[in-house]
Amino acid sequence: MKKTAILLAIVLLALPASAATVKNKTVPSSQAPAPQVIKDYQWDTVPRLKGRRMFIQSMSSYGNHCITAYGTKSPKAMGDIFDMRTGKIAGAGITYENAPWSRPHCNMASFGKEHLGGNKLPVLYLSQWDRDKERGTLVYDIKMNGDGSASAVQVQRIRADVPDDILGSTSVDWVVDTDAGNLYSFGYSMPGNNTWDYQSQYNTTKVCVFRLPKLSEGEEVVLTGKDLVDNYDIEAMVYRQDAAYHKGKIYIATGIHKRSCVYLKEFDLKKKCITRVFDLRTIVYKEPEGVFFHGNNLIINFGRDELYTIKL
Repeated sequence: MKKTAILLAIVLLALPASAATVKNKTVPSSQAPAPQVIKDYQWDTVPRLKGRRMFIQSMSSYGNHCITAYGTKSPKAMGDIFDMRTGKIAGAGITYENAPWSRPHCNMASFGKEHLGGNKLPVLYLSQWDRDKERGTLVYDIKMNGDGSASAVQVQRIRADVPDDILGSTSVDWVVDTDAGNLYSFGYSMPGNNTWDYQSQYNTTKVCVFRLPKLSEGEEVVLTGKDLVDNYDIEAMVYRQDAAYHKGKIYIATGIHKRSCVYLKEFDLKKKCITRVFDLRTIVYKEPEGVFFHGNNLIINFGRDELYTIKL
């Protein structure tokens, strides 16, 4: 017995801190109650964004302003700021600069809690999303300039050093819970098949809840098991798109038209499961992109300048 205990201690000491301190709290998603699928719901159009210059990949909002983001093949991304009261551009020509080793796919955009230098908007978190390499989130200080332009300066890079059976494999997306001050990550677990159709009954979505690092912690933050508040599995989501936090829930758009169904999924953070699923084909059968809230109104975008609101 003593030899066994000694050997176990040696193995634990040899493990990286992230592996030794993280426990998988996975509960099979099959045990969660089936979500309510809603096809008949109230929706309406919202005045179009005026002067939009590019395809929209993700969006986030603060007060009466919403911000857009779109990744490019170069090591940078683009975006604009719009005034939701008028639909007009309030800050044009944002460039989300990146070092050569990474570029955000801009799959999810999420405003945080901290403001820098008295700026009107808090810092913005853009998921890097890369399937194989960078899977963290880049943090930008967003500044609205007096001449009608806007700018973004990268102030922090966050990545997670935890095992894939906790964080998930391939791409990882990130959303800020601005009430609790937590940072949620969503990864894929696909033991049933190693393809991108996600349909196997064994596939799940890996959810990690990290503490939200402060900007004062520096330009490079590596999250480990010590920073992990919780982790568990929920149902697999086919092609995650943008997401938005609102009052204890995260609303996640999923799907690619012509290749899958397109849904808006309501993820309850307290219940730790998907509670409602809105079938977006009720509105239009296109790939959903930006999701954000203006006040209590959920607004969704399908890549162009048209906006729709869904009554929750």
